[in-house]
Amino acid sequence: MRVLFWLLFLPFAVLGAVFAVNNRGEVALSLDPLPYTISLPLYMAVLLAALAGFFLGSVLVWLAQGKWRRLARRNARQVNTLERDLSVQREESAHRATMAAEVFPSVPGSEIAERK
Repeated sequence: MRVLFWLLFLPFAVLGAVFAVNNRGEVALSLDPLPYTISLPLYMAVLLAALAGFFLGSVLVWLAQGKWRRLARRNARQVNTLERDLSVQREESAHRATMAAEVFPSVPGSEIAERK
């Protein structure tokens, strides 16, 4: 798995470095109605835009998947409840079996004694 990571990461790192070296020219960024202007290298503007898109996309996907996370939590609670109920039922069944064995002891050599 680590080899796969490096096989995918290394080419992108090299491409990023080559892009940064070749695009060092200054770019002026401004929002039209505001009087503020910031000057930074082109590669940094592209990198910041990519990071902003990544984080915005991550937040939107996380919000969109909220329904499925809620459903998974509800299902996990239901599974826990059902497992507790099953263990109670098994304990009651074992208790009933021991009570029945005390009330109706098996006769040695009978069919019931051979099954146990």
